[in-house]
Amino acid sequence: MNIRDIFSTVAISGGVLLGLVGILGMRVFAGASIMGRWPVGWREWGQSFFLVGSVKVRRFQLLGIAWFFGCGLFAFSFILRVMLYGQRAYGWQ
Repeated sequence: MNIRDIFSTVAISGGVLLGLVGILGMRVFAGASIMGRWPVGWREWGQSFFLVGSVKVRRFQLLGIAWFFGCGLFAFSFILRVMLYGQRAYGWQ
């Protein structure tokens, strides 16, 4: 396995993990917007991932959307930064 493959693996796996954090965080914010408050206890945290219904607190839903797109932007920039660092450090073309 050469260094280019290692950089590609690190970049893609890091981007995927950041994307999953974005999706899970968005679901927590969506659950909080449906319940009308932050989840309390492990049981409510688990339930907040699967809640569907009418929104009681619009602010939580907007925070969830911002969290999702922010994590997506961060994941995309992480992938680009890792690949550009590898290109600069090792002289790839």
